[in-house]
Amino acid sequence: MSDDWRIAPDISLDLSWPKSLLFLSIALILTLGSFRYVYDRQAVVGWFGVCLFGMGVLLILLNIVFNRPPLRFTTDGVTYKGSYGLWMRGQASWKDIRAIVLAPLGAERRGLPFGGRYDLNVFIEGERPRRVTIQNWQLPTSTRKTLQVVMERYSQQIAENEIVVSSVE
Repeated sequence: MSDDWRIAPDISLDLSWPKSLLFLSIALILTLGSFRYVYDRQAVVGWFGVCLFGMGVLLILLNIVFNRPPLRFTTDGVTYKGSYGLWMRGQASWKDIRAIVLAPLGAERRGLPFGGRYDLNVFIEGERPRRVTIQNWQLPTSTRKTLQVVMERYSQQIAENEIVVSSVE
């Protein structure tokens, strides 16, 4: 691994393109499959599926276009875009961050060997306390490694502000 990250002014956690495109493909297939119900004279079920899965296609596309990168660490703090909603955007200084948690999902939480399934949570205090969650389907497989670099690069800010870091070795 090169030491180029030491020169860069900030560290970005980018979207996982394979996961995003997989979810987009699944939503498109389900939307098109729902059209079949419309033509088989089951219009209520068909249109319900088209609206539901079509909304998924729209949200995934908007997330891919507007929420890049979902998380950026700088010397001043964290900038975030996206989360559960497209409206979850903002900045938080290091003094407002309380914890950075890589939380395992489902099977990994129960100790099963299906690694790489986790959400990233950043807990922020201040005027408006909030939890920024970057979902598993948005995170690349290199997330843990990127967070290790963040912890090394910003160790002084993390120590000074007593930020709890969990599940990042």
